[in-house]
Formats: sequence, structure tokens, C-alpha cells
Amino acid sequence: MLTDKCITILDEAEALAAALDSAPQSSLVVVFPDKVDLAIGIIESRKSKMSS
Repeated sequence: MLTDKCITILDEAEALAAALDSAPQSSLVVVFPDKVDLAIGIIESRKSKMSS
């Protein structure tokens, strides 16, 4: 679903969380993080919550 809506989130962790929260189930979210370890941690924590 494409929209004309664009939001700016300056905090990288908040931006990644918002992208993951707004993505439809089984969709692909592409990120280019500055803080790679932080991004991996956020993604891994969400993955473990989904499998519980």
C-alpha cells in the first residue's frame, strides 16, 4: 500500500521501531543503519518476541 505520507524520525532506534511497527506482516523492511549493532539488537529482540 503506497501513501503520500512521509514522517521524519531523527532517533535511529525510534525510526527502526516505527518502520517495523508500520510494516505489513511478512513484508520486507530495508534499513541502512549508522549504528549496526543497535539495529541488529532491535531486530533480534522483535524476532524473539514474535516466536514466543
